[in-house]
Amino acid sequence: MSQRFFPFAIVAVFLTLSSVVLPSLANAQDLADVIEKCERSVVRIEVKGRDGDSIGSGFVVEEEGVFVTNVHVLAGAESATATFADGRSYEIEGTYYFDESRDVCIAQLSGKDFDTIPVSPLVPRKGETVTALGAPRGLSFTATNGIVSAMRDGEQLGGDRAGTWIQIDAALSPGNSGGPLINSKGKVIAMSTLASTGSSQNLNFGISARDIRDAIKKSQDYDLISLPDGVGELETDEGGGGRGEAMIDRPGISDEVLKDYVSECREDYSSLYKRLLRDSLEADREYKQMRKGNVPFPRQVNIEEDVLIVGSTRNKNREYYFRSDRVKDRFVRRAEKKSKDLKKLKSEISKKVDDESLYELLQHTGPYVDPNYRRSIGFIQDAIVLHPFNDHDAIVLYDGKPFLIWLPSTSGLAGGTPLPPTTVYVAGTETVAIPGRSTMAVTVLVGLKESELKTAIFGDVQDKAIKSKEIEGEMRTWKAGRHSVIAKVVRVEGGKVTLEKINGKTVEVPLNILSEADARYLDNLK
Repeated sequence: MSQRFFPFAIVAVFLTLSSVVLPSLANAQDLADVIEKCERSVVRIEVKGRDGDSIGSGFVVEEEGVFVTNVHVLAGAESATATFADGRSYEIEGTYYFDESRDVCIAQLSGKDFDTIPVSPLVPRKGETVTALGAPRGLSFTATNGIVSAMRDGEQLGGDRAGTWIQIDAALSPGNSGGPLINSKGKVIAMSTLASTGSSQNLNFGISARDIRDAIKKSQDYDLISLPDGVGELETDEGGGGRGEAMIDRPGISDEVLKDYVSECREDYSSLYKRLLRDSLEADREYKQMRKGNVPFPRQVNIEEDVLIVGSTRNKNREYYFRSDRVKDRFVRRAEKKSKDLKKLKSEISKKVDDESLYELLQHTGPYVDPNYRRSIGFIQDAIVLHPFNDHDAIVLYDGKPFLIWLPSTSGLAGGTPLPPTTVYVAGTETVAIPGRSTMAVTVLVGLKESELKTAIFGDVQDKAIKSKEIEGEMRTWKAGRHSVIAKVVRVEGGKVTLEKINGKTVEVPLNILSEADARYLDNLK
């Protein structure tokens, strides 16, 4: 089996026995017990990928088979197998979430009822002893010791890395990437990730437990996506770091097209408002039904999906069955957020069309887009992100077809992530080079910027603000708690700011509930 090695390899801890210093035989026995327990949760990962075979490590964090490894371990994977120290092997079904800048990947094994290893909520101290578990160079499972040398910011390591990195004084070897670094209590404090080779010694790093816990939490909101369709799309670049160059220049959207879209929405506002009411009722009903859902599937059911729904979508008594508690929690949280968001929107907008209500409504719904109709604008929802390539470009699956979409930001998106509902412009078809694949012809969708929608609805609000001599501030979006309003400053007195909205109505907002950005804006006005 061939393996990949790099000048600044991403590998795992491999200390010689001479570096292990134990204060007493009792401590040695305690450490042995901790290692024996934790090693039950560690896996050796064997990957078959586009560029050949490779190896790595990982560790299980949930009984149902959710485990953590490095993104680069599974990058380019077409299939992969995880093997425990006792010889049990399981297929890796796919990933829930991955963060390239932190090199953290949350994935799923095919089995269940696994031993787990806890992830510490604390950052370790300098000098604290760490033990690395894994399978360096593909050997049988090993445990090696070192100490924490320092904590580093991702920016200090370069390569567009983010997060907190734990520097350790240990030599690292290929194959143990993704293995856990544990403390004396048997808790994960970091994951073996970056290592130097050559003349640079003891410059070895693991991404912190704090970043790992954050990734695990985020993964609970994502659907499982297969290796080839998710992390397998990534280049096998073992340096971690950020995303690539832009694939396309953002196509422009003419003012005429935007104005026609807004005009259509004004005329159809009553229907869109009624749809919002229906969607809100349905979202609330779905949330309540999911909360009552059953885990797991009935014995006689054998399907690959995560959710089984008994009854039609219009059936008020339909039942939900979930593959696992984790799956149920993910779907319930998502349904709860959707229900709350729609209720909030419903309470804030008017039944009759006005500029502010139209603006708020079009950020949550709108006439549905027809991706076959070039230069049209419409709403897209229920799309799934297959892969975000850089800060703006992503491939999404919509109505069973792939599309290349330009977004104002791909931050927070990963393979398997539901694309937040958004308004898009159908720019046409282009032939683009997909990283890791040959060129292909795809329909390009362009996500509308907030500023474009504002201008199309309100016109040039900046000019309107300047023409009003009585108004000191400019027209802008203000946020207070969970509410927002487009308005400009009239005055500040008595611990409150008076804002004038687009329709000329005023509202008073306590200064102590303004966002930090709004508070700074007021300070600059003074």
